[in-house]
Amino acid sequence: MLKNLKQWFKTKQQLIHKIKVLEKHCRIVNDSFLDCSELYNNLSKVLEKVKSENINLQAQLHNQQIQYENKISGFQKIIENQSNDILALRAKLEKKRQRYFKKGKK
Repeated sequence: MLKNLKQWFKTKQQLIHKIKVLEKHCRIVNDSFLDCSELYNNLSKVLEKVKSENINLQAQLHNQQIQYENKISGFQKIIENQSNDILALRAKLEKKRQRYFKKGKK
């Protein structure tokens, strides 16, 4: 009976030891989980910030693209008007030249 009692205490001590070891591992796993959860939350915040900045940069790029297209259209219109002015001046000059040569022939 003493042997059974010793065996029982030994088994009980082993169980207590295993429970303590398991509790320690549970605390470690829980701490790791909390660290991972905090990291995940931080990464989520960073990702949202990056998405927001990306949207803002795309909007800025789109606005700049529209501004440059408008500037190009404006320059094209200026060039077209100057080209028309040059053609009109050339036509006037040609008329004056023809009149001059006609007067010189008379």
